Amino acid sequence: MPTSFSKEDRGNAIITQTSKLQKVEFTIKGMTCSGCEHPVKMEVSKLKGIVEVVVSYAKGNAIVNFDNKQTSITEIEKAINSTGYKSLKVKLYHNGN
Repeated sequence: MPTSFSKEDRGNAIITQTSKLQKVEFTIKGMTCSGCEHPVKMEVSKLKGIVEVVVSYAKGNAIVNFDNKQTSITEIEKAINSTGYKSLKVKLYHNGN
């Protein structure tokens, strides 16, 4: 089952305009069980501007909604890679879809 943040978990994100929001899917290598989702979610959530993180071991990915004025795809990739898993591919969703 994918892990995601509820509204209460997103206290560090301050969003001023929805036009700054970006949705990105990261393909992640190395997750071997559903327990692997948690460290990825926690590390990415430490970044400023993160609105939502959904990590799925079954799909081998993380979908991240974030304010691109506060953090970047590169910073999110670094956070994922710092957990010992590897971000292999990035898919950018246009207009948040």
